[in-house]
Amino acid sequence: DMARSTGMILTMMSEATAAAARQREGAKEEVQLLTMKDFGPRVRVRIGGLVTARSVKFLGKLASKLSDQETRDGWWSELRDEIRSHARSLCCTQVIGYQESSTIH
Repeated sequence: DMARSTGMILTMMSEATAAAARQREGAKEEVQLLTMKDFGPRVRVRIGGLVTARSVKFLGKLASKLSDQETRDGWWSELRDEIRSHARSLCCTQVIGYQESSTIH
């Protein structure tokens, strides 16, 4: 029984080591953000975890000028990068069911 437990621990450790190596190798590989939510019955989806990010921004006097649009685009880009970072920490290469929404009060 002890040999089995040790073997399982070694297997889990070697899988964790391999996952860490894949993460280091794939760190330069971009995580894909997929908006798909429904899949056919033959598609295998493995859930690695749940990632989310939220942000609150004060718009102030932002208007529809090009520089203001670039500022808002930059905010969205930062949030996407944060989602990708969370996915990478879970050794995931895709985020499934990705969506963006905004509310203005």
